[in-house]
Amino acid sequence: MTRPEDIASDMSSTLKDWQEAGNGIAPVRDTVHILRADLVRDDIASARALLSPDEQARADRFVFEKDQRRFIVARAALRELLAACLDTDPTHIQFQYGEHGKPELFLPATDLTFNLSHAGDIALYALARNRRIGIDVEALDAGKEPDRVAARFFTQGEREALQGKSGPSRQAAFVTFWTRKEAYLKACGKGLFASPESFETTLEQPPRILSVGGDSGAGAAWTLLDFIPRGDYAAALVAEGNVEQVAFYEWRPVGR
Repeated sequence: MTRPEDIASDMSSTLKDWQEAGNGIAPVRDTVHILRADLVRDDIASARALLSPDEQARADRFVFEKDQRRFIVARAALRELLAACLDTDPTHIQFQYGEHGKPELFLPATDLTFNLSHAGDIALYALARNRRIGIDVEALDAGKEPDRVAARFFTQGEREALQGKSGPSRQAAFVTFWTRKEAYLKACGKGLFASPESFETTLEQPPRILSVGGDSGAGAAWTLLDFIPRGDYAAALVAEGNVEQVAFYEWRPVGR
């Protein structure tokens, strides 16, 4: 059996150093801040109290309690960190949603942009100024079937790169491609309503988008970063324009 640590050791991305986040975490121009939060906690009552009525209703629709709890903690942490950036109360944050469900800040009015992703017991948040961003995190042993997924969502070049790998290297390559695709589609605000095959990346370093919709020049408009947020997870960030610096922070959810 292939272990997550075997896959992680075969990935070109690296495990980052995470600083403790305080109140001074608001990103400035040409920087992106990535925050990591642990979604495991015992008492979620205070976290739920931070959510809006529609978020609470959404939480109640989850079939499994563990999924409900993770959603509540993830959204409460999002509200807390945005409030810290904007010097407001977490309950005063209001979201609006794009055509395909991507959340954006409605109130307070700001140029702060964000995106979030969670898998298992970990959540990641990306914050920036006046640029589109997307982030995705996946468990290294998530159980997806690489060949079946690649046949549907990968380009021919990506499939060939995957076929040239075996064992942990193959799974590492698959997760690298998949997190990048999710992050890019989230940055665009389209999610899987757009075809993941519409753009192409490469395993060659440095990470980059080779083409978008067949246009080999369009990928230069985006910054791509692979990283390992924890030994058993992999993640990707896609940000519009040139990013000069990425800072990594550990965020303690409400009540921790």
